[in-house]
Amino acid sequence: MPLPGLWSRGVEFGDDALTFVDYVHPAASVCAEPVLSVGGIRDVDPAGFPPEIRTTAGETLFVSKLREGDLRQFAERHRIPQIARPDIWMRLLEPFLDTTIGHGRQADTDGWLRERGFSEAEIARARARVGPMMTAYNELLWEWEDLNLSDLVLASASSPDAGLYWWAMGIADRAAVE
Repeated sequence: MPLPGLWSRGVEFGDDALTFVDYVHPAASVCAEPVLSVGGIRDVDPAGFPPEIRTTAGETLFVSKLREGDLRQFAERHRIPQIARPDIWMRLLEPFLDTTIGHGRQADTDGWLRERGFSEAEIARARARVGPMMTAYNELLWEWEDLNLSDLVLASASSPDAGLYWWAMGIADRAAVE
């Protein structure tokens, strides 16, 4: 789980746009074009940890938990939907937690993913692709409860593989609101 202030390195809430400064992942769209207009925002989850902004392009951007109120007010002012969605990556990353996951829990998790259209082969491929990176990341973090998309973004921030970032965003964007 990222530190509450980690994402605060750079979001400014303007009248009709957000400006990101020094975003944590170099492959993020806001690194090339730091201004995200209201029209480019599909929905937000201010209550997320960390709070999420989902773009019309299917990207999930994060802001500091310290800016939750600002994001909520911005969304209300512009009538941007505030939606909490299921976290697919939390389930995909479960095997990399610093705890023993029982067979029953793993079967429940994988069943949840299959109900959302993931085949067993796709689940295995996703875990294999991020496994070494997430294992190394969590050796430092020692998270035993929740690894999610924000952790994957942080873990891959130094990777030169921009394809990994956008692949992860595509998987996250498959989450249907329950």
